[in-house]
Amino acid sequence: MLTVDLRSDPTRFADSEALYLEVRRAEGRVLSPEALRKLPVVAADDPHDREWQTRAGTAARLIGYLRGRQPHPHILDLGCGPGWMTARLVRELDATAVGIDCNRSELERGAEAFGAVEGLELIYGDIFEPVVEENSFDAVIVASVLQYFSDPQTLLNRLLDLVKPGGEILLADTPLYRCEEIPDAAERTLNYYTKLGFPQMADHYHHHALDDLSAFSPEIIYDPRAVLSRIGRSVFRRPFSPFPILRISRPENP
Repeated sequence: MLTVDLRSDPTRFADSEALYLEVRRAEGRVLSPEALRKLPVVAADDPHDREWQTRAGTAARLIGYLRGRQPHPHILDLGCGPGWMTARLVRELDATAVGIDCNRSELERGAEAFGAVEGLELIYGDIFEPVVEENSFDAVIVASVLQYFSDPQTLLNRLLDLVKPGGEILLADTPLYRCEEIPDAAERTLNYYTKLGFPQMADHYHHHALDDLSAFSPEIIYDPRAVLSRIGRSVFRRPFSPFPILRISRPENP
């Protein structure tokens, strides 16, 4: 039976975890284990249906990319939540994967939902603590998560320590702005959470510029501005992600 491995002190994150769960409940995003097992497929009348279609497209792109890179990869899924994508990576890539998060409630629902998935591990832990082994992962997935970290450079340096030489970090489903766009984006975020009833959540949501990543020489492996992506969104109304997928590599030789 799959259980959540506690490797950090859960009392450190108790307040932020409680706030996050309240926000997710208000948004209608806290799902049962049965619903989690069906993700990214949701009912057509689900208010987040289009968003889940977009997440499904991102998952498919990540899986297709990794399938061509490494047989049976060992993957870290940072900020995995209940682990629906982590479990999908294991099943579709014949991989082993570690999902790590500091939200115990979501991890426990994930353990209940995906307990039959061999090769899946769920860890409650602070990524900046020694909760996983360094130089051990072929890829680290950071999907819809970067915005919850205030310092992307420190985070990425830490993640590069965790991947093997030749390994990579894949950033997906995260808005990256031009510097001059950030004040307006921050105001939109505050307005959204204020209307939802949780203005304090805006303090936990950070807005980063693509320039913040320039020291890591990111490569674009999915470009939402490419012609086919724009046609798919505007003409065929397909839920292509509006955010790029970026690859940051650790060199084989330092």
